[in-house]
Amino acid sequence: MGNKIDKREAQGEMALKKVFELEKESSFGAQPVEEKEGKPVKLFMCSVVKKTGIKEAFDWLTTKLK
Repeated sequence: MGNKIDKREAQGEMALKKVFELEKESSFGAQPVEEKEGKPVKLFMCSVVKKTGIKEAFDWLTTKLK
């Protein structure tokens, strides 16, 4: 979860995707990486202050729990 997006100094989504290698280049452009080391991954940009991203992140997480 990319948290604190309400803060001016917070890293942006593209920067986090690059750092955590969550995109790969293909002939169709950048494609999201859906697995790392056999585990599902997805980046959610979140802010409690703005009330955004948190529900979506936890909804996704609950679909991945076994």
